[in-house]
Amino acid sequence: MPMTLAQIENEALTLPKSQQLDLVDFLLVKCNDRQIQEAWAEEAEARCRAIDEGRMATIPHKDVMKEMRARHKGASR
Repeated sequence: MPMTLAQIENEALTLPKSQQLDLVDFLLVKCNDRQIQEAWAEEAEARCRAIDEGRMATIPHKDVMKEMRARHKGASR
């Protein structure tokens, strides 16, 4: 009998963080349909407007990469 969604969710939460992120990436790629693409396009446009209007600040690339490296390092433990 196939696993239920609740069982899959529970199993996914037992994975190491790095594997959870790999699973998220896999699912996003596999589920990349038109509705998701349109939603992301709308989100990107809204964020650009917010930046242009001064309602959202940007973060320098080097700071983002530093934070991502720290998160990834912590997730792989």
